[in-house]
Amino acid sequence: MKTGTVTGVVLDSGGNPVEGATVEIGTSGGSSYTAETGENGSFSLEVRHGSFDWRISKDGYTSISGSSYVGPKGVVELDLSESTLDREGERGPTTLVMVVAVVFLTSIILIILFMIFRKLKGENSLLSEE
Repeated sequence: MKTGTVTGVVLDSGGNPVEGATVEIGTSGGSSYTAETGENGSFSLEVRHGSFDWRISKDGYTSISGSSYVGPKGVVELDLSESTLDREGERGPTTLVMVVAVVFLTSIILIILFMIFRKLKGENSLLSEE
């Protein structure tokens, strides 16, 4: 059987290695392989060559998955730099920045509307005195 090697390093959203994550690979030929990440978040699996789907999971984290290809006697390193394991329920910095921006803009709009309302109310009371 011709095989290839699939490697990678699993990181959390903070860039820290994730030890004990389960790496599952299913090949187009129907074979499946499993490994667990080491202390430094790395894994290496020898799999049947061809297309494959992968899934990485760990309790308390959201799973990540994708597809790739490895040739016979080839080595493919999964680029997981954009696919990090995030803790379940964890808000990333992007979400926090968006919430702060929305609150800030809403506050500015409310202040402007309040100032316009005060100015209009002041003009109306001057008109009613005439």
